[in-house]
Amino acid sequence: MKDFNPSILILSDSTSSTVGLERKIHHMVIADKKIWPKDTTILNFSIPGTTSADALAYLRLLKSKTKKSLKAIFIYLGNCDTISTENPKGYYSYYNHIKHIIKRNVNSGFTKKRIKNKILFYQWNKKVDLAIEQPETPENFEKNLSKICCLAEKFGIEIIMVRSEANKFFIPGLGKGNFIFYKFLGINDKISESIEFPDERLKKALFFHENQNYNKTLELYKDILENPLEENFGSEFNLMILNNYAVAKAEFGYLDEAKHLLRIYLHERFARKEIGYFNLAQIEKIVGNQSTYEDLIFRSYENDKFLYRIRKPYQNILDGISKKFKNIIYLDMKSAISRTDYLDHCHPLPEGQKKLAKLIEEAYSKIGLTGNEKATIVNDLYNPELANGNQSPFNFYFKSISDIDGSKIRELFKKYFNLVEKEIVADYDLKINNIPNEIQNACQYYLKHPLFTNFDDIKEIQQFEASDIGRFPENFIYRFIIPILKKIEIRQPQLLEKFNKSQILVHSSDSFKRILKEQTGVNFDLLKNIRCKNFGLNRVKRIIAKIKTLILEDLNRGNQIYTRLKTTMYWYFRESLRFGSHSRNSMLYNRVLYEYVCEALIISFFYNKENKYGLENDLANLYNKVLKIIYTHDFYCQKFKIYDNTEKLLADYNSKIKDLIKNF
Repeated sequence: MKDFNPSILILSDSTSSTVGLERKIHHMVIADKKIWPKDTTILNFSIPGTTSADALAYLRLLKSKTKKSLKAIFIYLGNCDTISTENPKGYYSYYNHIKHIIKRNVNSGFTKKRIKNKILFYQWNKKVDLAIEQPETPENFEKNLSKICCLAEKFGIEIIMVRSEANKFFIPGLGKGNFIFYKFLGINDKISESIEFPDERLKKALFFHENQNYNKTLELYKDILENPLEENFGSEFNLMILNNYAVAKAEFGYLDEAKHLLRIYLHERFARKEIGYFNLAQIEKIVGNQSTYEDLIFRSYENDKFLYRIRKPYQNILDGISKKFKNIIYLDMKSAISRTDYLDHCHPLPEGQKKLAKLIEEAYSKIGLTGNEKATIVNDLYNPELANGNQSPFNFYFKSISDIDGSKIRELFKKYFNLVEKEIVADYDLKINNIPNEIQNACQYYLKHPLFTNFDDIKEIQQFEASDIGRFPENFIYRFIIPILKKIEIRQPQLLEKFNKSQILVHSSDSFKRILKEQTGVNFDLLKNIRCKNFGLNRVKRIIAKIKTLILEDLNRGNQIYTRLKTTMYWYFRESLRFGSHSRNSMLYNRVLYEYVCEALIISFFYNKENKYGLENDLANLYNKVLKIIYTHDFYCQKFKIYDNTEKLLADYNSKIKDLIKNF
């Protein structure tokens, strides 16, 4: 527990998470305003996956002294209670609280809960059994929230509670099962090149489907159903093929037949109803039945227990609690946030965050929290199993830091580099040399950044830390660029102005320090600076060449909007740790790559000028092209709306990308 007396406590999930480089989340927006009493501190517990039980568990953990210092508790919950799980947390009673304390004292800790229904990314999981999962019940949701309100009432704390909303038009069911293999009408994602499946016919069918060759698509889907492999892929497989067959029929123009097939699909016991209703809704949209379309979208939404989106029964609980307790200021998101304010499943875009921030600011003003100072936000991050008794801090739970000693890590890297030089890096060679996989995985991740053009660039590093090879190896990249960015800020501040004219393309050294500390628990100032050779002329030339290669590879994929939307659950958590947990239009393209490119470019500009390499024209030319590419992505992604007809928009986008490739 933090050893200070906060003024406000935030009990929420990813919708209020204040980590990352961009200060766009509602509480960041208002904390940066000079509207607060002096020394106002906001204690934020929010991370993705937090339920009402976790929020109550955290409040019970707070010392009495801390609770007494609180003027307000901000509650924005519900999206994570409504998704199914194999280990529902239930009501976090005082009995559970004491039981967990005793268990921790005896066993010194808790291990992560094991789950059976793992998402295997682009592989089919034949063991998936969604019947073993269930969401938190509305009854337990009510008990947990009511207890939080009772405790607040006991200590004289005001409550600001948000009536949570979510995006009803987002693609349903993306958080569980084998969703990546399902086709959604109107969502032309490109995943056939990435999937792994024993039956090559499926990969071919998806490829033809993506490329609108419906005769071949239907032929292959039918063949898979009529002539299955001997291997049993589980109850979900044939239903997925039936759904995809129906979608292909609809896209081919056989709308009535597609509707008939989808109705058959919906009557099957193990059907993903949220997907079936979504696809039926799209057919009604095509034929112009707007009211039927909206009704089916609502059914899809209310049947979707496999994505983080609050549903009606849980909103009803929030409504009831708001009337039950007198110390609650109730904020209705629906009054401020419209469908245009969403891009992903439940996080408003920056404009929506501002609207929500205005509501919240007015609420704090009503309870007397006003002044002329800025507020400070302090993140106290745990994990999404707190109500199960797991008190591991964020960095330990998510393995941000390796448990291998720093000096040992440096030794392992040297061993690994020797293997690379001998061109033997198979799993067997790693094993007999006692080199853990995270060393190789980390190096492969570093090479995604254009600053590292080959293994020699990584070998120059004289010091590696435990945070460099944890679950988020990008922490090494932050650590590497911080001292260089600091030099740029001091010696060539005009460079930062050049890159950040209309939007932030290169973040400050202090910003990277902050997220490194938040995600690893390690203070950058306590770590020695990375020592490496200066960026010589040849290295800068290699960086320029690698930037061109990476960008061309990305552009040749065409627009990635639907693929990015469909794979949200794969990249969202990692990217939210960099950018923040709000929706953003840049989610619809590979923004991380372009920020890596800009970081490499600004550092190349810096060393070119410092050492007079004479590459000004090459760098300036590349800079102008990169800016044009980013502008193009931003322009089309900002115009995209999932509920609109986007066929012409995406055709124009792809045409513009082809022009960019020619000019590059």
